[in-house]
Amino acid sequence: MSADEIKIALAASAEEFTRSLFPNGCKESNEWRVGSLNGEAGQSLAICISGRKAGIFKDFATDESGDNLIELLAQARGVPFKDALHAAAEWLGAPVTAERYFPRSFPVLKKLSAAESERAALPLPMAESDCRLALAMATVLQQDRGLCERIARSRNWRVESIVELAHEPSLGWQDGKLAFLYESGVKLRWREDGERVIKWAFGEPWLWRGGLLWNRSTAYICEGETDAISVIDAGVEKDGETVVVAIPSATTFKHEWAVLFKDKEVILALDCDAAGLAATTKIAGLLRPVVDSLKQLDWGGLQNAS
Repeated sequence: MSADEIKIALAASAEEFTRSLFPNGCKESNEWRVGSLNGEAGQSLAICISGRKAGIFKDFATDESGDNLIELLAQARGVPFKDALHAAAEWLGAPVTAERYFPRSFPVLKKLSAAESERAALPLPMAESDCRLALAMATVLQQDRGLCERIARSRNWRVESIVELAHEPSLGWQDGKLAFLYESGVKLRWREDGERVIKWAFGEPWLWRGGLLWNRSTAYICEGETDAISVIDAGVEKDGETVVVAIPSATTFKHEWAVLFKDKEVILALDCDAAGLAATTKIAGLLRPVVDSLKQLDWGGLQNAS
């Protein structure tokens, strides 16, 4: 199971998991209450165990908080996210794997008809050697908390966002370059002589994090991966029903991709410059016939997509 799949599975068994983690707690309505992350009896720490917010927790005495049960486990045991991830997978009886990154078939097809699947223009699976290289890039971030902290500071992102994206794996690092891991390849981003450089290490453009679309009811579409990380960082995925994906550039959205958003609530979060506005108009036109609802984020609020 991937980190994202483990989060979803834990949220589905939130009450059972929190009971096992904090046996001295007690259930109150849709929350599990315990004294603190140390596990003593009490009321200070509240953990939501049902509904859309399952997994969100907060200690009202210390302000310690988080938005998923892997974070809860990490904080309770005082271990790195990676160790908590493996412990959570062990509790679920499902080992952590990189299966999403070796796509022989795409789960997003589960909700599409045979004809729609054929039209979806999914990328060909990467060669296993390329997959191994991509996973090695993710491993750099997984094992270097200090590097994650430096990236987070430079971008004003939460460190936890970087760590979680590395464990999906959707984000990595290679030779001083930020690596965006797609199911279809890897795109690198860095600065050289003060200039921003973006280059595909291998593979071809698709949707960044597109493989996570299949089990979410709401999707944000961003123009570029860094914008997508900023939206993720704002917490929109906390409900477990929302996913943030990115198109590789303002001019890259194949009409065949529209079917991947069938029956979803979609929020377009593209730039407000000329290229972004043109892309918004184009993508909105492609999506409107197939989505459940369509809105636009202008980075100041939501409005109907034009």
